[in-house]
Amino acid sequence: NYSWSVTDDWPNGYHALKASAYDDVDNSNQDQITFSLLVTPLPSPYQANWQNPTDGSNLSLADGAVKLQLAFNQPELLAKADVFYKFNQGASSWLGVIEKPASISTLQWLPPETGNYTLFLVLQDKQGISKTTKPINIIISE
Repeated sequence: NYSWSVTDDWPNGYHALKASAYDDVDNSNQDQITFSLLVTPLPSPYQANWQNPTDGSNLSLADGAVKLQLAFNQPELLAKADVFYKFNQGASSWLGVIEKPASISTLQWLPPETGNYTLFLVLQDKQGISKTTKPINIIISE
């Protein structure tokens, strides 16, 4: 019997496992099997919810910095929360980081210009596992 742990770098799909056995007088034998791996991630015990702004909010650029407010359940499991935005469905840009999130955490953000924004978080737990949250969409107008 032999067992091993499957890590995150093993993709789902077919894999080959080859075993080689040797005795003390150099006799050997090999065998190989093919197996299918399907790893279903466990649901994350921690979550983040946007309290401000909320999905669909329309904010004014003239109001200045936007106070981003997030609620975290089980924040003691988290090491950090990186905040990102996409402008008009473009590439993701890093907005800031919340180190050691609390139950309610805030971050100030000055949107660079008017337009449509998608905001999301990448949560990292204390074991180094990252999870991307469901995004919200907001509009920044004049």
